[in-house]
Amino acid sequence: MAILEPDSLLGRLPVATRTNGDRVSCGTVRRLTSLAELHHVLRLNHHNASIPVEINNAPQREASTTWFDHANDLAEWATGCLQLANNGNARLADLASSIETHLGVDVMIEAREVNAPLGASITDPEFPFILVNADQPTPRALFTLAHELGHVLNQDGCLLHIDRHLRGSTDSERSANQFAAALLMPETSDLTRKLLSARDTRPERHPPSLLTNRCWRGVMDGTVGPRPLAGLLDVDVDDLIKGIQSIRSGSTDDMNGDYSSPRDSNKTARSALAADPVAS
Repeated sequence: MAILEPDSLLGRLPVATRTNGDRVSCGTVRRLTSLAELHHVLRLNHHNASIPVEINNAPQREASTTWFDHANDLAEWATGCLQLANNGNARLADLASSIETHLGVDVMIEAREVNAPLGASITDPEFPFILVNADQPTPRALFTLAHELGHVLNQDGCLLHIDRHLRGSTDSERSANQFAAALLMPETSDLTRKLLSARDTRPERHPPSLLTNRCWRGVMDGTVGPRPLAGLLDVDVDDLIKGIQSIRSGSTDDMNGDYSSPRDSNKTARSALAADPVAS
């Protein structure tokens, strides 16, 4: 697909990948590429990503504006959109959900391979996506998430962006760091204490809810098989198939606490239980 359609999202991703020549990023690149492939298959079958209008109103950097001032302006705008609550240890989950709800950017938090980068993002407006490595202290994961959001809002050349250390070696990295700092800066000593108390914890897994819902609809109408959905939810594919079969037989309204059945998805498609056309 990337070769046949070089202007497509998949065509742009491989040439734009920034790994700094470090092979340890390859697993994360493959993960994001597979998610972009899933997006592409769903999109071809009219399960489109829905990007709220608000994200298109994000302030753009003026030629006369420094990266520092622009990062602060962008953080002020994002704060107004995200409606964040200063709730200590729950800030990571709150920020992830708010980014998905108010900006339409998928967020996935999951454990990655050994020596994987702290975070990565697809900054292309067709399919903005943030991946945060769960194998880091929760406060660091919170900063990583905000940092990657800065890259997405800046669109940073519409790249697949890999961040191993979050170092500010370029203006785009400095801007993303300043954006994260301005967005997350604790306002009270109590909040600082709560964040410090979480320094030895690890974030819980967070599936990308927007892509998951699209994938669920794709499974129900036969666009894709259940394997990519199981991969997004981190559940056993056989258990997922049993849950789908129960829903289709009318024996239950909901699958279970890990994933639920949209009420408007009533189509029966046995092909959804066949081999998965998309690598998970």
